[in-house]
Amino acid sequence: MTGSYSHTGIILLSRRCLAIVNEYGRRLGDLHARRPGLVEQALADYARAFWPSLRCPVFKGFDTARSAHRLLSLLCALQVPQVRVICFAAPESWIAARWERLLGWPRARMSFRRPSNSASPASLKWIAIDALFPASGKSGELSYTAATGFSFLLRVAQLTLIEQKRAESARHKEPGGMAQDSDAPEEKPPPG
Repeated sequence: MTGSYSHTGIILLSRRCLAIVNEYGRRLGDLHARRPGLVEQALADYARAFWPSLRCPVFKGFDTARSAHRLLSLLCALQVPQVRVICFAAPESWIAARWERLLGWPRARMSFRRPSNSASPASLKWIAIDALFPASGKSGELSYTAATGFSFLLRVAQLTLIEQKRAESARHKEPGGMAQDSDAPEEKPPPG
């Protein structure tokens, strides 16, 4: 199991997920120092397109290709061991061919499955992107699976960036660059 919820609703991460969070959190920080634009945009794209039921982002249509491409660039820059691009159209379809061209991702490396909403023809144009990490199977064989910890890391990193920008903006608005955290009540010195 890559992650589960406790009775309090808190996500409990496995040792594997915690190791992934530690390693890729460090890599994400290093990459952000070198390429902040890519990291910030790709994290926003990830959070905006994230589907809890699939536990990965789903890009709905060709007009989201730029966002999907940025996410692929981020995953490659982080050296994620395996990236799964899931196309909801048939492998030989014009839709798969168009995604291949837009993303620069060969169809031979795509996975194909039916869309979760197969009644909608628009869902055939959707594409999902997932990061996969090594996991040992019951008989010791190595396979690649998604990790709740990685998804959690990217979404928390995006929220952290939003909060940092909010705090920075508040500092610039205050005279002298000193702003009080808006969540904290105003404090007055004790009398006397």
